[in-house]
Amino acid sequence: MQVVGRAIEQANRVIGPLDRFIGPVNGVLNKQVKIADFLFGRSMTVAELAEWVVRHFCSQCTFRGVFEAIRTYSELSATYKRVVQLASIDQNGCGTFQAVRNFFFDVRFYL
Repeated sequence: MQVVGRAIEQANRVIGPLDRFIGPVNGVLNKQVKIADFLFGRSMTVAELAEWVVRHFCSQCTFRGVFEAIRTYSELSATYKRVVQLASIDQNGCGTFQAVRNFFFDVRFYL
């Protein structure tokens, strides 16, 4: 953990707050809207419902890049979790040591 400790701490400052909003598992935008089955005949996430509302009720609003941002964040989140796993491998445990130098976690969303 010493090798990438500071990078992981910095990444966690971004991941933590974003995970609550856009995270693949518990993010608000990925939550299922239970009543959507009844109203639309199919299940929908909060993001899908928001897209429908924007498309039908807000002609001046845009909803570009949201699903791409969710997908990209999911990939970055998985990479982050893998790096945390690698960094936490104990060299005294199984004899494996993974050196990760100059790790840089860059999150850019173009919405």
